[in-house]
Amino acid sequence: MRFKIGDRVSFIDEPGGGIVRSVKSGQVLIETDEGFEEWVASDILIRRGDLPIKEVVQKDQKGQRQKTVLKREKSDYLEVDLHIHELVEYSKHLSNYQMLQMQLHEAEKAIAKARRAFVKKVILIHGVGEGKLRTELHQMLAGMERLNFYDADFNRYGAGATEVELY
Repeated sequence: MRFKIGDRVSFIDEPGGGIVRSVKSGQVLIETDEGFEEWVASDILIRRGDLPIKEVVQKDQKGQRQKTVLKREKSDYLEVDLHIHELVEYSKHLSNYQMLQMQLHEAEKAIAKARRAFVKKVILIHGVGEGKLRTELHQMLAGMERLNFYDADFNRYGAGATEVELY
């Protein structure tokens, strides 16, 4: 991909990005979102807004044999089902703690993917159950920056989902 000075770019494999300051033989000097200058290979960057969420997910899963947790994709939101049977084929060998950690990790990955694709809303479907996942999820979200969260639309999800607004 060819970049021009002034292009806003994101890293393909991790959160963050910046503004192109110089381009030289496959290398791009970017001023990162944090204000630092860094030379990086052009093949790990994408111009912001060029990839829809589906392609970001495909690039993230390249080489992985993993079931996707995306249920629905639209340009304005991402819906992710955190039920353990959606994340792994067999869960009998996992402890409750391991399952919870996997679910929280998937939620964190979904938020990072949404940020990279500039999706402003993520619906995390956690179910009702005993409320342990919901409690831990809300605790994790409370420690994250640049987002608000609240119970998702009751008419659509019942009491089993959390809506996250990214900014």
